[in-house]
Amino acid sequence: MEEGEKVSDNLIKDKGISTSEEAVLPFEKPIKFNRIPADVRKRVDLYLLPVINVASPGRAVDIEAILKNTETLFINGPYYYDKDFWIQHCAASFREIIVFIYPEHFTAAHKNIPDSQNPDIEKTFLFIINALNYLSNVVHSYPSSKLIGDADKLYPNQGYGAMTGEDFSKIEVDFLEHLCIDIVYALYFIFTKYCVNNK
Repeated sequence: MEEGEKVSDNLIKDKGISTSEEAVLPFEKPIKFNRIPADVRKRVDLYLLPVINVASPGRAVDIEAILKNTETLFINGPYYYDKDFWIQHCAASFREIIVFIYPEHFTAAHKNIPDSQNPDIEKTFLFIINALNYLSNVVHSYPSSKLIGDADKLYPNQGYGAMTGEDFSKIEVDFLEHLCIDIVYALYFIFTKYCVNNK
């Protein structure tokens, strides 16, 4: 066992996180962000932090606080705020956990995670990259036609590409919540499969 592995194992032990697989599987996702189990959030927090530290040394990112903020935003919804600004704020906050990180940072932080060319993980990394592009385009106020194209790229054959801007606007809050859940579970899947189960 290498020195880095011992540190990671101690961090896991200190956080009180089980190193065995939970009953929640990566694709048994809730439909509401606030229903993401605490163990899923803890695992993402624990294993993503070293990835962020490799990508941006010294950058302070409180992953758990961002997940809690996102949960609160979705619970409260945009009902008392301008919907477009609310969506932009939510996207800006949440994307902090995946901005500036690329597949090679995962591999550098955790030796068991294969590189992005590995077919077992290639689609998951591509999803995370495309999700970051969508969130960034929301933050930078790209037109709905661009967002619809991004949505169609993320979820092909689900009808997003055929939507009008008005139609997409009606489901945009639900789409964003669904996307944020899928990002959390994509990360959870990576860390469970390659960091927890491959020790």
